[in-house]
Amino acid sequence: MNDTHKTTEYTASVREYINSLSENELIEYGHNEFDGKDQMFAALDTIDKLAAHSEEEARMAYLNFLEVNLCGFSTEFKD
Repeated sequence: MNDTHKTTEYTASVREYINSLSENELIEYGHNEFDGKDQMFAALDTIDKLAAHSEEEARMAYLNFLEVNLCGFSTEFKD
C-alpha cells in the first residue's frame, strides 16, 4: 500500500467497488445479497472514524477488512 495516500482514500475506493458488485459477486465473497453491502459500508465508516484518531490503526483495520471481506481485492492509485 502506498503510504502517500490516506486510509480514507482507500475506503472511498473500496466503497465504489462494493457499490458496483452484483448479487452473485457478493455471494462469491461470502456476503448476504440483501444486506452485505450495508454491513461492509458500516465497517468502512468505522474505519474512517478511526482514521481521525490514528492513521496507523485505521490502516491496520482497513487491511484486516480487505482480508476478511474482499479477499483478493487491491487498490491502485495513479499519481
